[in-house]
Amino acid sequence: MPSQGTIGDRVRGLRLSKRMSQAQLAGPDLSDSYVSLIESGKRTPTPVVARLLAERLGCTTEFLLHGIEPRQRIDTELGLRHAELELYHGDPGAAAERFGDIAKAAGEDNAMLAAQARFGRARALEAQGKLSPAVEAYERLRREAAAHPERLPDLPLTVALCRCYQQAGDTMRAQDLGAHALEQAERLSIVQGELAADLDAAL
Repeated sequence: MPSQGTIGDRVRGLRLSKRMSQAQLAGPDLSDSYVSLIESGKRTPTPVVARLLAERLGCTTEFLLHGIEPRQRIDTELGLRHAELELYHGDPGAAAERFGDIAKAAGEDNAMLAAQARFGRARALEAQGKLSPAVEAYERLRREAAAHPERLPDLPLTVALCRCYQQAGDTMRAQDLGAHALEQAERLSIVQGELAADLDAAL
């Protein structure tokens, strides 16, 4: 079952594998031009249309929308939780390895889970005292967050970078990032919780 790329790629791949035309997939409910727009990425199907297309293409709605089956998603989320537990219970080496495996398995087909796993791996590298690769990973994730804010919020990455630069002795960069993080936290009204505590500790 094709899983790469966008929703449009999956619709097209499944349609072609079933030797269906766009008109056949559209059926009496949709127009073939609408199916064409979905396949080209110019339209995103509504939940109702996604269910209809998934039924005609013989896949789950979850697969059509996210490129991953519900069971796979659950397994991946469980893997993330186990890696978090390893990190919190003082085994950052095992956590880094598990987060890395999850990031590879999720890939671009589930970019949000992959980003969460790469963030976890960066935190595990930091916990091991490997500041240089941790900073590199955080910076890469921060660039990605700027382009795709739906994958990861910027604030936790900024706080983590502030902390790392502070530990590395780059106080200027740490202060700049801390000021930026403080502005974001105030704008988002984040005054308590784990992220607020991390920010307080970093500042």
